[in-house]
Amino acid sequence: MKTKFTIALAAAASILAGAAFFTGTPAPRPETAPTVIRTQRPERKAAPAPEDVESVNLSNWQSRFETLQQSAGREDAVRALMAELDAVYGEWVDARIAPLAELPPIDRYDQLNEIEISVREGSAAVLELLGVEGGRHVGVLARPLESVTAEIEYAEAAPDHESRVGLLRLDRERQTRIEQALAITGEPEKTQALGELDAWYDAGLNRIFSAADGMN
Repeated sequence: MKTKFTIALAAAASILAGAAFFTGTPAPRPETAPTVIRTQRPERKAAPAPEDVESVNLSNWQSRFETLQQSAGREDAVRALMAELDAVYGEWVDARIAPLAELPPIDRYDQLNEIEISVREGSAAVLELLGVEGGRHVGVLARPLESVTAEIEYAEAAPDHESRVGLLRLDRERQTRIEQALAITGEPEKTQALGELDAWYDAGLNRIFSAADGMN
């Protein structure tokens, strides 16, 4: 269940980038998440966000992109940069989601929404600076955003992060299969396909929750 809250974004310390796709200058190690900060929640302490910090982060990514283009064409360099951004934000998100597990679901949503905005705005700022189109496309940085979405939508449906991500992926696949089944023209075939889909979905649920029980 997704609850809407008032969102105010605060800067946070970033994490080390993942392994580079090409040899050369390593991926940037920004001092903070590359996110534009404008306001803070008065009741919550936040790391300071001077304007020059944003510039340093963007400059690091720009230098990295130039290095990647020296080893390959622009298209390959864009793919490599996207992979590195995904790795950076994936670890950054994981590090911030883990402590939230101790909080009741209702107390997580504000922080999860802030994390989601940090990922979207930070990555968009990098890609827009480099002239990469689609910086705000829903598919950009899919893995980090998948983690946040799973926590928001399945916080009260599953006991841990892994099972929440599993439920999100299962439901997405189920929706795709439902659309395929409904497109079948023959009624007997359609009924059979939907029945098989129910069995497949139940098996998926059992697999996810059995794994979660085994970890507890």
